Amino acid sequence: MPDEIAERIIGGMNPVKAWRLHSGFTLRELASRAGIPPARLERCEGRSRLLEEEAQAIADALGIGRSYVQRYRGEFRGCVAALEDVDVDELER
Repeated sequence: MPDEIAERIIGGMNPVKAWRLHSGFTLRELASRAGIPPARLERCEGRSRLLEEEAQAIADALGIGRSYVQRYRGEFRGCVAALEDVDVDELER
């Protein structure tokens, strides 16, 4: 994963949006490539959870693995530790 994307996600940006911006797509372009309505993609870049088929379609359109666009509790623990040399267990308290 490029540092630019990891830093955006660690900073709070939704993974879908971080990858979309890195790839140079507008929201409408990515929605079209993924075959989902632009309004739904916009919600996915906000707080809405991705359905499995949406995550797969977006990942395929971006040419990346599905796990890169999905959020998980404690995601990027390793990236945070590597980038900032902090105790990740302390961050979750």
